[in-house]
Amino acid sequence: MNLYFITYELRNREKNYSTFYDSIKNIGADSCQCLTNVWLIYSTLGISEIYGKLKPLLEETDNLLIGETTYEKLAGWVSTDTIDFLKRNNP
Repeated sequence: MNLYFITYELRNREKNYSTFYDSIKNIGADSCQCLTNVWLIYSTLGISEIYGKLKPLLEETDNLLIGETTYEKLAGWVSTDTIDFLKRNNP
């Protein structure tokens, strides 16, 4: 299972993006919204597959960036929920 970050800018204030958020939550085995526009997910899918699921849910003016990382390559000051998410998936 791989660890990915998903970050985005959603610019259409009139659009309901709930399907986009639900898709992020369900892409992997576990997910965590660690910052306002940043999620961490563990998934068996590849980056192209994740992108393929999320891109159709966005407007042309929105932005989306997906990257693969590892637990060891992360550092930061985040919520206890994010720390628990990372510990839960990296015993």
